[in-house]
Amino acid sequence: METPANTHTDTSNSPNRQRAPQPIDAATNPDALLNVDTVKALAGFGRSKIYALEAEGRFPQAVRMGTRCTRWRAGDITDWLKAQKPSAPTTKATVATSPKARW
Repeated sequence: METPANTHTDTSNSPNRQRAPQPIDAATNPDALLNVDTVKALAGFGRSKIYALEAEGRFPQAVRMGTRCTRWRAGDITDWLKAQKPSAPTTKATVATSPKARW
């Protein structure tokens, strides 16, 4: 029996398959290997910023598991987050008190 031409058979190695997101709780295990989406959520940076900081030596080194598979050790990411200096407190903008100020 032939498969109809418009039917797609999904295989586990299909490059277009949807992956389930990695739970953020994976970061609580220091030996866990985190994907870039989880690292983005933890660090608050985009993909390109993460790779740029890594290249500058200002972000934990990734574990290269293949040509298209990069992971970071959760313990390295959490240690890096703890080591970051807290940002300076933000000050509220001064509101103009001129009688001519319009809102």
